[in-house]
Amino acid sequence: MDKPPDNQVFSLPEEFIYKLFDESNEQLTVAKGLLKHYASNEFEGVACDTSLDLIARIIWINYSIIRALETEIDDNIYYNNKETNESELLISDSALSKLQTLVVSRYLAKTNLNNLSFSMSLH
Repeated sequence: MDKPPDNQVFSLPEEFIYKLFDESNEQLTVAKGLLKHYASNEFEGVACDTSLDLIARIIWINYSIIRALETEIDDNIYYNNKETNESELLISDSALSKLQTLVVSRYLAKTNLNNLSFSMSLH
C-alpha cells in the first residue's frame, strides 16, 4: 500500500477540536487527582507500579494532545464547509497522525487503568 504524501491537508470540525481540548483538560484534572491520592499512600495493596505508570502516561498524553491542539488552533487556518455549514480547521497529515496516535494511546491507557478499578470520569 502506498503511503500518501505528507503534504496532504485534512479538515476537522471546529466543534470536535474544542471538544477534544475540553476532554483532555478534564482527564488531566482527574489524572492529577489520582496522582495526588497515589502520593498520599491511598493505593496500598493495589497494583501500584502499574497504576502509577498509567496515571503518568495519561497525564503526559493529555498534555501532548493539548499542546498539539494549541499549535493547530494558533495556526488558525479555518474555513467554512459549504456542505455542512460548519467551521472546520485545516490540519496537516502529520499533525492528524500525531493526534490519532495520542488519542488511541490515551484510550488504551484509560482502559488499562479502568481494568485496575480506577475511573477517569469526573464525579
